[in-house]
Amino acid sequence: MAHTLRNKLIGVWQLQSFEFVPADGSPRYPGLGPNPIGQLIYTETGHMGAQLGSSSRTAQDHCQSLLDTYLAYAGTFEVDEASQCVTHFVDMSLYPDWVGVPQLRLARFTQDALELSTRDPVVVAGKLGVGTLLWHRAEPV
Repeated sequence: MAHTLRNKLIGVWQLQSFEFVPADGSPRYPGLGPNPIGQLIYTETGHMGAQLGSSSRTAQDHCQSLLDTYLAYAGTFEVDEASQCVTHFVDMSLYPDWVGVPQLRLARFTQDALELSTRDPVVVAGKLGVGTLLWHRAEPV
């Protein structure tokens, strides 16, 4: 198996951290709180799915708070080996405005971790900036 970015992505990943750097120069902060949870799946057939959330969510939280602290989407993906960019083509999402909008992520591997950063600025908690998510390969069952 070739050591292409696409081949290295295939599998199940667990979210370790989500750092958000606002474009306005204000301090960086954890995008989903200090201990986010999440799972990212890439299949050999070109499908992907991602779910991310705050680990402090509870059943008693207000509906808007629950929406603000969770992200889920799925679709297909393609990889540009030259630019080390993975594009998620969103077929379904918790946020309807993501459907049909390609989500571009710059990918970088560091030891056993996968770092995905938004290529273009995104809005998190009302601020525009760049998000970087650190993923570790899930242990096989």
